[in-house]
Amino acid sequence: MFGRMKDPVEGTARLVSYQLTNVSNEFDRVIQAQVVVEAPGLEPTAVEITHGVPHGELPLMPGTTWRVKVDRKNPKKVKVLGADRDEVEAQVEAGRRQAEEVAQAMREGKHPGAFGTPAPGAPTVQIIGAEGADPDRVKEGISRAEQALGMDLDGDGKVGGAGLGGRPPEPPRMPCRP
Repeated sequence: MFGRMKDPVEGTARLVSYQLTNVSNEFDRVIQAQVVVEAPGLEPTAVEITHGVPHGELPLMPGTTWRVKVDRKNPKKVKVLGADRDEVEAQVEAGRRQAEEVAQAMREGKHPGAFGTPAPGAPTVQIIGAEGADPDRVKEGISRAEQALGMDLDGDGKVGGAGLGGRPPEPPRMPCRP
């Protein structure tokens, strides 16, 4: 944000996507983020912002919401004020409830596939245009993505082909050249 805001108002910025930059310090990593800004008297507007995010908060999930001050006359002028406290508290409470549900399912001897149920906002895999695709190659692609992320993306209770209690298979090793 450069210059003075002519018509500032508090609102929210909802994260759509972001890229890490090469700028960081011991506390923060600067990101280039694509967000949708909303505020009273301002239509939802797509904006790109640069924002420093504490290392411990990365990676960010799409849908993350920040409180912002935005210029209604020029919505590209955005100052991030911080995380939406109500949303953060709601996410923490949802995590506590989900942890208790998983613990209860395990106490009842249910399959540990309870971990296969994605949390709200968790990444999922959607295969588009896979008609006629080799099912083994599709499964292999999902397995590799699960290994890279360490998450069960297809809800089968396994991460990269290994059960949730087991370790995922080692990634293939590349030969070293002299």
